Amino acid sequence: MFLTEYELSIEAPTIIQIPENITRNLEDLEQYEFDNRYVATMDGHVYRVKSRRFGMLDVVEMRPYVTRDHYIELVLTTRKGIKKHIQLQRVIAYLFLTPIKEKPYVNHKDGNRQNNHVNNLEFVTHSENITHSWRNIRNNPNALRWNK
Repeated sequence: MFLTEYELSIEAPTIIQIPENITRNLEDLEQYEFDNRYVATMDGHVYRVKSRRFGMLDVVEMRPYVTRDHYIELVLTTRKGIKKHIQLQRVIAYLFLTPIKEKPYVNHKDGNRQNNHVNNLEFVTHSENITHSWRNIRNNPNALRWNK
């Protein structure tokens, strides 16, 4: 059997190794029921674990997509086999920052919705989120804006 041009053009996912101690399991996100197949790093990447050995993880990076309002989302599968679309900034913030019950929104400090490093994220109220967008993002040429 011969492969078509399309099948030849599809790249196989690259397996890389990362230290287990720099990651957090997505099963710690109790509200989503993920198992320990997924891990996230502080720099805003989510990986699917292929194997674990000697303190290292063989992982494949999940392929995110950008929504029309410029947020990065992933499609992850729960323990029950249900696919969930989840925003990357929420995953990183809930795993690496301490959630605050009174502040349910995740804000990008620099206004760049695609910069999901843990140092760029914070929990805010709805009012703080709106105020931040008006004060900081309006005057920031590097901030991503909605298409007009």
